[in-house]
Amino acid sequence: MEHFHSMRILMSPPPSKRNSIGILLTRVAHEMRRRGYKITGGLFHYLGFDLSAWQGVFVFGTPRWLPKLIRDHRAVTITIGRPEIREEDEALGFPYLVEHEVQEAKMAEAILGASKVAFISHYVKNVWQEIFAKRGLPFPEEKTAIVHHGVDLTRFTPDPSQRTEPFVIGMAGQFRRTQGLQAIFEISRRLQFPHSLVLVGSMTPEYRRVFDAGMINPDLSARTTHIPWVPAEELPNYYRQMSCFYHPNIGEPFGIVVAEALACGVPVVCPRYGGPAEFVLPYGGVAVDTTNWDYGEMFISGMEQAILQIHARLEAYSAGARQQAERLLSIESCVDAYLDLMGLPRAATSIDGIRETSCELR
Repeated sequence: MEHFHSMRILMSPPPSKRNSIGILLTRVAHEMRRRGYKITGGLFHYLGFDLSAWQGVFVFGTPRWLPKLIRDHRAVTITIGRPEIREEDEALGFPYLVEHEVQEAKMAEAILGASKVAFISHYVKNVWQEIFAKRGLPFPEEKTAIVHHGVDLTRFTPDPSQRTEPFVIGMAGQFRRTQGLQAIFEISRRLQFPHSLVLVGSMTPEYRRVFDAGMINPDLSARTTHIPWVPAEELPNYYRQMSCFYHPNIGEPFGIVVAEALACGVPVVCPRYGGPAEFVLPYGGVAVDTTNWDYGEMFISGMEQAILQIHARLEAYSAGARQQAERLLSIESCVDAYLDLMGLPRAATSIDGIRETSCELR
């Protein structure tokens, strides 16, 4: 075998800080480099070839040169999320476009053509099993695994001293679904204990319109803060100020902000349908039963009760949140799983703290 330090992995698209996929790949690449691997892919991303030889190919989604890699019979491992779902988009008032149908077909082709496939949650895998059944395609069960995204647990850490009063209900991410915002406004009106709302992240124009309309209410405006953007290195400090993390998206494929909040010891309330419930439960928060894509009274009352439950047992749920992150969401165990799936060795024995766990083949 080659010396460990000389082994290369082609990563596509290349790691970056421009979007959520790039940030996730940056975390994976950093951990792989820490283990002695070299990461290549920038030249390949633009031109479709690379001057370096590589021992493994790791792809997120369907970058443009993926068909070439598959045609060249490369051993390609892909990690993949969920396509747009027509029923969801129609229920939420988003357009379902021809481009979405084309993308779903590309993703299905990639799943069939790749050597190994890592789904980011059991929920996402179940969605793809339903799609394959509808298309009359055989689902390639034997080459799939579930690999949750990983978080750097040395950077995203709890610090109870930063928790502020009153009870803070927090949200983070790129805000798009206005239904969840309208729901938390109504939940806030119903809650009988002092609390504040904090939203960290960008808003679409429609989301901003609904937010501004809510801020006409002076009581709601007085207890609500929106922080449009924070530097990545400061994000853990904002999580640590939260008492409870509200993640309303029904059918969320994974929810990296949920993973980050748990790592910072922030308990989560979320819908049961979707990826987050898989790693929030049983100790890191409360998952609420909902009707798919319906943010009406069942959703609102369920989320209200979940927040009340967190409020009543905050210390226990905070400890449980960190426990869930340590058990299921470390970047070390995530990269262990990817390397196992790729058939490549794990870290050198001189690196401390690497977990001897294998990926979960399903």
